[in-house]
Amino acid sequence: MRHLAILFGVLLSATVLTADQRTINFDADEDFSRIKTFAIGEMKNQSSLPELNNPLLGQTVADAIRAQLKAKNLRETSDKPDVLMNVHIDDLYYDGPARDPRRPISAGSKGPVQGILVLDMVKRESMTLIWQGTYRDDEDNGSNVARNLPSDAAKVLSQYPPKKRKP
Repeated sequence: MRHLAILFGVLLSATVLTADQRTINFDADEDFSRIKTFAIGEMKNQSSLPELNNPLLGQTVADAIRAQLKAKNLRETSDKPDVLMNVHIDDLYYDGPARDPRRPISAGSKGPVQGILVLDMVKRESMTLIWQGTYRDDEDNGSNVARNLPSDAAKVLSQYPPKKRKP
């Protein structure tokens, strides 16, 4: 019975570690049906992992964003788009309870990584944030996070446009 309890605890820990989180926030007063055009705006990458902090991955994520927004009948344009899609990529490295988040990650570091993808939809004219999607992807290593980021972007954008909240 004791072994069963230990096994259950291990499985529960593994489930928590691999559970991805998606959060969407938006301006409930915004009429998203009026948004017709977009452009990819700022690409900000603060990851300390080379698998995540490279321009090729940023381009792949931007391409996934384009595909999702075009599938929702938005048109990409560089000439006065209605909104800009800003992209932020970061990571958290889990190295135990004594983890110091200010500690840089060495090339030989191993262990679970949480990739963080934040997509901000900003009105071009006022630079006002009107929609934000955040995806946290827990993986065994940075390579797995990098492989998943484009599909993570698609998952976040699957919740755009937002449904009106009931009062």
